Amino acid sequence: MMVWGLTLVGPVRPGQVIYPRPGEWLALLTGALAVLSSFLCSYAALAVCHHDLTAKVGTHVPSNYPWWLLALGLALLWAGFVSISGRKQARKFKSRPTDASHR
Repeated sequence: MMVWGLTLVGPVRPGQVIYPRPGEWLALLTGALAVLSSFLCSYAALAVCHHDLTAKVGTHVPSNYPWWLLALGLALLWAGFVSISGRKQARKFKSRPTDASHR
């Protein structure tokens, strides 16, 4: 994901950057929140159930993991990056000069 992020913010040509559209931002942010939630939801349930949270966090082992939430988050992140990358590639090919124009 770090490589994708770096290619996302990298310029197509010097001085030219492709910015995410609102739908792409929504996919990226929702995906990131879903991935984080998949890791933190069992601890949130632990915080609600137990008042002495500091004593339980170190020894708590989640009984089940919401894989569906992780998969949903990763799919949204992929969709956002692919959409932005597709626009970036289209702009690269559109701005590339043809061989006939160099002659």
